Amino acid sequence: MKKPKTDKAAPRKRREMTNLGKAVQHYLIDAGLTLGAFAGECGVNATGLSQIMVGAKPIPRGWITIVKLPIFLRQAAAIQYRDAISAEHEAVTNLKGWATDTPEERLLVGKDEK
Repeated sequence: MKKPKTDKAAPRKRREMTNLGKAVQHYLIDAGLTLGAFAGECGVNATGLSQIMVGAKPIPRGWITIVKLPIFLRQAAAIQYRDAISAEHEAVTNLKGWATDTPEERLLVGKDEK
C-alpha cells in the first residue's frame, strides 16, 4: 500500500537579524564587501557568519584579538566574554608567588628568544 502524499513541508521560520547582524550588514554595504569575503576575514565561512548574525551561534571569542576586524566586532566579542575573561584574569592574578613578566617567566613561555 502506498503512503498518501502529504502537502508540502512547512516553510522554515526565518530568524530575525540581531543588532550585531544588522551592524554587519550595514558594514558590508558601506565597505562594498560580500558576505563570503568578509566571513573569510573573520575566520568563519559564510554560513557560520550568517548564523552569528541571527544569533544561532555565539560570537567567536577569537574575534577579540583579530586586529584586522572592525572594532565593533571585536567589542561585541569582548562584551560577550567579559565575565569569563574577568574570571580568568582574577584566577591568574590570585596565583601565589606569581611574578609578572620576569626574565624567567619570559623564558618559560618562549618570549625571550635569543
